[in-house]
Amino acid sequence: MNNELLRQLTVPEQTLVDAEIQRRTKSEAATYILAVTFGCFGAHRYYRGKTGTAVAMTLIPFLTFGLGIFITYIWMIVDLCLIPGWQRADEAEVERTTAQYLLDRRQTEATTFHTDDTTYGAAAYPVVSATTLIQPNSVIESEVIAETHATSMSLASTSTSISASISTSLADNHDEL
Repeated sequence: MNNELLRQLTVPEQTLVDAEIQRRTKSEAATYILAVTFGCFGAHRYYRGKTGTAVAMTLIPFLTFGLGIFITYIWMIVDLCLIPGWQRADEAEVERTTAQYLLDRRQTEATTFHTDDTTYGAAAYPVVSATTLIQPNSVIESEVIAETHATSMSLASTSTSISASISTSLADNHDEL
């Protein structure tokens, strides 16, 4: 199922999915360290979010006055074999949710257009960033030229203002000498 989703993504989107997997999945090494050091009390299961069974592993030794520690040690050894499967399942889930989110977002942005600060289209949820449909290069070029002209005019008036201020200041200082 994830392969079908991943084939629909662009290369930058696939890179984003990989980054999300790295960011959102738990460390397999940390899971092993917790399992070996405090595994009989379920520390590795708490870390992986398996809280129900972690509580059971914590309570068994205490409720059996220490005799249940043998059960949790066996359970911990079994868990050491299960950790790679947990890791793969977590990575697959993050991959699936991230890819689906990107595809949904792309679809929403493609079916949403903006006119005079009003949003129209089949937006399933609020659009975070306004995007415009693809415009002809001539429209984009004219907007860039207009913006560049406005910026240069603003800089010219600022430059004129600063030079006038400096000239006045120099003239005042020259008169004082």
